[in-house]
Order: sequence, then C-alpha cells, then structure tokens
Amino acid sequence: MPNFPLQSALGKKVTFGTAIIQDCTSKNGKNNLKGVNSRLYLRGKTIIMQRKRILVTGGAGFCGSHLCEKLLDQGNDVICVDNLFTGSKDNIRHLMDNNYFEFIRHDVTQPLYVEVDQIYNLACPASPIHYQHDPIEMGKTSIMGALNTLGLAKRCNARILQASTSEVYGDLEIHPQPETYRGCVNPIGPRSCYDEGKRMAETLFLTITGSMEWISRLSAYSIPMGLE
Repeated sequence: MPNFPLQSALGKKVTFGTAIIQDCTSKNGKNNLKGVNSRLYLRGKTIIMQRKRILVTGGAGFCGSHLCEKLLDQGNDVICVDNLFTGSKDNIRHLMDNNYFEFIRHDVTQPLYVEVDQIYNLACPASPIHYQHDPIEMGKTSIMGALNTLGLAKRCNARILQASTSEVYGDLEIHPQPETYRGCVNPIGPRSCYDEGKRMAETLFLTITGSMEWISRLSAYSIPMGLE
C-alpha cells in the first residue's frame, strides 16, 4: 500500500494511509466544501481527496523543475509541460522514474487538453539573452500562454497561478515596490517583448477571472543573481 501524505484540518502532515484527509467542517459547524477541486467522497464530517493533478508549464526550467519536485513530495500527480527552448530534460531527469510524474513537450502558445485540478503557469524565458532571440515568440508565449492556461483552468474548474515578474514595473524608481506603484515602462525598448507580454498576461488574468468562481493568483518574482 503506497503512503500518501495526510493533511489534517490544522495543517499538520503525517505519512500514513491512502489519501489526503481534511476536515470539511467550518467554525460555524456547517460543511464547507468551497474551493475543493479534487474528487470527493463524503464520510460524515470529513472528505477524502485523491491526489491532485497539477500542471506546471515551464516545468523543465530552473524554478519549474524545483516546483515539480516539491509538488511530487507533497503527494500529487504532476504534469510537466515545456518546449525545451530554455528548459532542459537534465533538470527533470531525476523525476522521470516517478510514476506520478509525466513530461509533455509542448508549446503553451498552442492549446493543451488535459484534466487537472491546479495549474502553475511558469512558461516564458526570463533572461534577455533568450527572450531577445525571438521577441515576437516571447510575446506570444506570455500572452497566448496566459489565454490557453486560463481557458484550460475554466474548462477544468481548476485553480491557476500566473508567475509574473517585477519587470512589469519597468525601470524601478521605488524599491521595494508597493502594489500601488505603476512603474516606469518603455513599450518599445529592448526588454519590451518580455515586459509588455507579462503586463498583458496580468491584465488577462485579472479581466478574465474577475467574474469567475474559480480562483486565480498572480505571483511576481525577480530572477536571482547568476541565473541569467
């Protein structure tokens, strides 16, 4: 019998059993099933959820491969999607023998038809050396990638996270940047294919998911020194 991590109502993990168990009773004593996307089997005041199926685009990159590894360690099924433009199979080679890991070579500018519970959209080269190689393709990766993953999330009723970047602020005049900071951007500069693509992706996420019941998240991060 395989060991799956168990998740208690208090968030404490143990390694026993065959499913993820969570108390679905809210503080007011009523069942609270909102936001649960996995298959459910009700047993009194608990729900038993099977492994989540999670899609990671850009999963063969530096950040994506570490995310795939972490999600597998948490007991999930992981689908890694990457066109290997900057990603590498070497980054995920140690995951290939895991029965709950699947690699698909695919470009996010094209629709992908899979069944998932969560999506992490990390697909897009982040280094000027790479995204200036083909600026048009890089813009399409950010914009069409966002549209296609949003469409997939809507169809599957899946939660989705968009990995954005501090580059959406352009040339920084304030550090750190508050959410009210609108930046100092150049739409025709050498970095604009990346900056504007990510800005448009954020616009699409906030526009499309504004009236939806399923949940999206935006996450902006900077590239650590030495990774470019």
